[in-house]
Order: sequence, then C-alpha cells, then structure tokens
Amino acid sequence: MGAWLEASAKLNEEDVKKEITKILDYVRVYKIKKVAVDVKNYPFRENENLQRWINYEYIPMIMDKGVEKYAIVVKEMVVSKYENMDDIIDESDVMNIKYFTGMNKALEWLQG
Repeated sequence: MGAWLEASAKLNEEDVKKEITKILDYVRVYKIKKVAVDVKNYPFRENENLQRWINYEYIPMIMDKGVEKYAIVVKEMVVSKYENMDDIIDESDVMNIKYFTGMNKALEWLQG
C-alpha cells in the first residue's frame, strides 16, 4: 500500500514517475498481486503528460508483472479525462482497476 503526501506537490514530472515506479519495483521483488494506493493528496491528476504515462506505460508494465487488482483511493469520485482506462484495458485483461473514497472499502474489494 502506498500513499501520496502533501509534500509531493513539490516534485517534478520525472520525480513523480520515479515515485510511482517504486510500486512496480515492489511488485517485481515480492510478486504482489493486489495494490492499494492512497492518492488523496496526489496533486498531478490534471497533468496530461503524467496521466498518459500512467495509462500507457506504467499500467501495462504493472499488469505484465501479474497485478490482478489495483485500488485507488481518492478524495472524491471525479474522474479526470486522462484517467479513462477504457482505451487501454479491455475485458481480456486480467487486472481490475477501481476507485474508492475510503481505504476500508478499497481493502475490502482487494480481499474479495
């Protein structure tokens, strides 16, 4: 489980990518199948470059490593135009990505 802290607002794009990639490193080493990320303080939701990188590079990499479920905890259920996964994830893919407004619900879903 990971969390974005308020201090992350000071990061540049490359630093954000490095932080996000840390999850991929843990998945590789520990063969993690389920991930929960608290992004309530993630200040980059409207950054098109970062969201495209997440959608088209990071998500496929993490799926290739066997992650089956990826829970994202947000402040509110407002979906950015850059967060739409429909164009890169189809029904044949094995990983589920779901947004939640509370960590307990996210963990409940991951355990189900």
